[in-house]
Amino acid sequence: MATKTFTLTVTGLTNSSTISATSVGKGTAVTLTGAASGGSGTYQYYMTAQHSTASSATVLQGYSATSTKTWTPSSTGTYTVQIKVKDSSGTVAIKTFTLTVTSS
Repeated sequence: MATKTFTLTVTGLTNSSTISATSVGKGTAVTLTGAASGGSGTYQYYMTAQHSTASSATVLQGYSATSTKTWTPSSTGTYTVQIKVKDSSGTVAIKTFTLTVTSS
């Protein structure tokens, strides 16, 4: 009986996206930067923000190859910001941030 050994490397999709600040004054722009590694093929980025009093998130950018989005929150309070990364095989990795917007 012959035996053959194979090496299998599995690389998962890792979301290493960032946000330029976690606390800003009202009217101050925030930059969301999508970044990823692993997975397969090319990446697309989807970005949302949801104010703590809102019933749903606002889409800042639909799935796109563009990895950077500048956004200026219009209200004070706390936002949940998400950056989703999708690779060519449809695998999605999500990274969530909390952004506090103050009156000054």
